[in-house]
Amino acid sequence: LDEAERDEILNGRSGESLPATDDADLCTRFARIVAAHPDAPAVEAEDGALDFAGLDARSNRLAHYLRDRGADGTSRVGICLKRSVDLPVAIL
Repeated sequence: LDEAERDEILNGRSGESLPATDDADLCTRFARIVAAHPDAPAVEAEDGALDFAGLDARSNRLAHYLRDRGADGTSRVGICLKRSVDLPVAIL
């Protein structure tokens, strides 16, 4: 990534900076952004778009689905998806 792309990712459209020194894990940092900007665009792909609230809801549904099938916080779950709105859902 060039400097402009890196800045967009770290301080992008959500308006909330995600400093590298923040000790919070990804899920905690994501939850802060969802709470602050639920209607802001989070994912855009050829197959659709999601705001932060929608991304959070879909990733939580997937997490519950996996938990119901035996996955827990120590389980590894493989992801094999093309670029789509489903990829960040699965990552979260």
